[in-house]
Amino acid sequence: MKYSTSLVGEIIRLERKRRNWTQQNLSDKLGVSNNQVSKYEKGELVPPIDTLFKLCDIFDCELGYLLGEENYSEGSRLETEIYNLIGLNSESIKVLKSITGTERRSPAFGTKSEIYRSLINALFSANSIFHFFNCLENMAQCINNYNDNIQQLSALENILEEKYRQINWQDYLDYIEEYNDGNVNNGTHFAEIIMTYKDLIYKQEELIYPSKVAKYELSEVFISLIEEMFPQKIWKK
Repeated sequence: MKYSTSLVGEIIRLERKRRNWTQQNLSDKLGVSNNQVSKYEKGELVPPIDTLFKLCDIFDCELGYLLGEENYSEGSRLETEIYNLIGLNSESIKVLKSITGTERRSPAFGTKSEIYRSLINALFSANSIFHFFNCLENMAQCINNYNDNIQQLSALENILEEKYRQINWQDYLDYIEEYNDGNVNNGTHFAEIIMTYKDLIYKQEELIYPSKVAKYELSEVFISLIEEMFPQKIWKK
């Protein structure tokens, strides 16, 4: 297989950036100079095998990932296969591995790992889990709609601010008077912006209610999910 030194360097740079490390931070961990790390990332110098092994340990990945092999695109061959099978990215897989205690560095490694695994199995095998994710999707859509509306309002505010600077104030006062009398010329660009802005204000208020409903439904289905996982209902006694 043909390897690309520039790709290896880019992967090293991305992993460093993902951890918010400087090149100096990484060079200290590797025991090499800052200049060497810079050359690694630029693809000007290939790290020797012992340095690559250190990078694997530091980035918690397999060698194939650092070398840019497709079978290791998510950090390890196993994580890549999981990603290809069910679509979970490397961060999600690492969280699950940490919760289930399959990593020695995990806080759940050892006695708690079996308990946590049984809880995860109970959670994802519960009948309410699909309803729970449907409510999450609904909540996410409500938030996205609200955020889109805010962005549109912000864009119009910038346009209106520019228009205010350009407009003759007497013309503006005349416009307000006409608007209040219901005689405004809706064909003007300025009037259209004002009307669109008002519509977005009303829409923003309308979007608050479905968000509250979605939040309530999500909390209700979460309670149902917990009750299904623990049917003893000891909290109702």
